[in-house]
Amino acid sequence: MSGGNGSKYINDTSANTGDFFAVQCTENTVFADLTGNMENESALITDATEFTKSDVIYGRFTSITLTSGAVIAYKV
Repeated sequence: MSGGNGSKYINDTSANTGDFFAVQCTENTVFADLTGNMENESALITDATEFTKSDVIYGRFTSITLTSGAVIAYKV
C-alpha cells in the first residue's frame, strides 16, 4: 500500500533523512541532494533538473535536500 508506512512533507532546504521509496513533487522542485540507489543521480543535481508538480521519482532514498520546491517523501 503506497504511503501505508507514512510520509514526510519536505518544503525546506535542510537535509531530510529517512527510508523513502518514492518522492512526489507538490510543486516545481529542484534537488540539492538526493541520496539513494538511483544510478547517476548526481547528474540530476549538477544539471539542476527541475521536476514539475506531480512528478514522482521511485527508488530507495535515505536523504533528500531541496534547492527549491516541495515534495512528499513516502516511507518504506
